[in-house]
Amino acid sequence: AAGELVAGQDATLTLQLSGPDGAPVAGSDFAPTHGRLVHVLIVDEGLEDFHHLHIEPDAEGRATLGFTPAHPRIYRVWVDGQLSEPLDSPAATEGHSHGGGHDHAHDPQADGLSFTLAPQASIRAGMANVMTLSVADAEGAPVTALQPHLGAFAHIVGFNAGASQMAHAHPSGAEPVTDEAFAGPDLTFEIGFDEPGVHRLFVEVRHQGEVILSSFTVVVRE
Repeated sequence: AAGELVAGQDATLTLQLSGPDGAPVAGSDFAPTHGRLVHVLIVDEGLEDFHHLHIEPDAEGRATLGFTPAHPRIYRVWVDGQLSEPLDSPAATEGHSHGGGHDHAHDPQADGLSFTLAPQASIRAGMANVMTLSVADAEGAPVTALQPHLGAFAHIVGFNAGASQMAHAHPSGAEPVTDEAFAGPDLTFEIGFDEPGVHRLFVEVRHQGEVILSSFTVVVRE
């Protein structure tokens, strides 16, 4: 960080991406995923303040980005991307799985929309879990005009307590190929966490040109 992070004030972070041999990992080493080279996911230790940003590392593997922390807390930064080719040896990384879990449907409100996340069965750690995200408007009518956002109709990013495990999932089925495509009200995800416990899932959708963020607190069982 460029200086001390202060709640409510813009902060600048510089990331250095390196391989197991210490050599820089440049933007050219990544294959684009959902319209971006590298996704950066930032969350506070209370799992309340979530930021989904993007970088393009230079030839030296460096990139700078900014965000505004909402709380005076520890923040955890995750870097998520797909290398064009494997590195020479496995890098030392923390756990990462594409997905998340949930025990009961919830119905939070966000920017006039209502979100429900319903699993097909009890969510279990270490396995793929199928769940459906449903979106309605303020009157309860199904929303059928969800727009593409970063190459998908929705994104789910989940963290366990302490954010030491991260999940990043997209809806099953065909991805949108044009910005004029629409989806809704139901989107199905196949997701899973590595360990049991309470998790927070952040859901991103785009509606009427605006990116809307909603969150769910869920329980993953053994």
